[in-house]
Amino acid sequence: MPEVTLERVERGRYTLGDMGTLRTLRRFGAEIEAAGTAWTLRRAGLGFGQTIIAVDSSTGERVARYRPSGLLRVRGVYRGTISVGERELDWQANHQMGSHFTLRESGDALAEFDAGSDARPVSMVLYGLRHLEALPLLFCCYIVKQVVDATMTAGSPGAPVPPSER
Repeated sequence: MPEVTLERVERGRYTLGDMGTLRTLRRFGAEIEAAGTAWTLRRAGLGFGQTIIAVDSSTGERVARYRPSGLLRVRGVYRGTISVGERELDWQANHQMGSHFTLRESGDALAEFDAGSDARPVSMVLYGLRHLEALPLLFCCYIVKQVVDATMTAGSPGAPVPPSER
């Protein structure tokens, strides 16, 4: 089971191993890039909604969407569905207000994500049951990074330490 960490390379810019990059933008936005393709992530509803969409930066076509669900829709990151093309991936925190998340497809765990610090905001373990492209993985990293940012903004003593740093 390979483990990969999203690491800060400069302010607002992160790299996920050799899979791709994440660059945070204003108003809860981000740009992710992998294999020469770039996508812009934005909250729907003029930046105020909880749904997050991914748009291909070159064509303007919507290619993915995260829809929050369940009772914990407070910040829209604790449970929901990521749609990429025809695929429906289930996203869920492993406990209330958690920092550990699981991505599933048809009940099978595809990957687990842990929130970390600003320098290493996300660590991820891939299970390899089904192929995952860079877009959904970077999309998930963006969602977990929102948890890290919210934790830091709230003045919490710090986010949990990822398994790789224990």
